[in-house]
Formats: sequence, C-alpha cells, structure tokens
Amino acid sequence: MQPFEIFIAYISWGSGGKARPVLVLQSRGNGIFVYPITTQYENKSGFIRARYFKIDNWAEAGLGRQSIC
Repeated sequence: MQPFEIFIAYISWGSGGKARPVLVLQSRGNGIFVYPITTQYENKSGFIRARYFKIDNWAEAGLGRQSIC
C-alpha cells in the first residue's frame, strides 16, 4: 500500500466493528498508519471539523458520497 491510497479496512470497537474506508498515511514494516474517512462532517464538533479536509475526487477514489478525512 502506498501513501494516499484509499482502501477498506475492518475497524473494530468492543465486541463489534464495521468495514470502513481509510486513507493510508504511511506503511512501515508490518504496520500501516491510516486515517479514517467519514461522510458525517456536519455531526462532528468544530474542533474535529477544523482538522478534517474534503476529498475532492471522492467518486474517482471509489467512495459512494462526498467524504472527509
């Protein structure tokens, strides 16, 4: 995986989880550092919204809706 690629990862929490799109930031050794992608921009706090950016070519990236990360 290369930096800035988008792929689907299983994100787990507690006893559950979901397959979600993520943005690859860095791949090092056996580790991959990713940033979550979401469509829920309006539901985020101002603190979080100030740190996210819109993905301009979201459809070309294989995402179903306007997304942010």
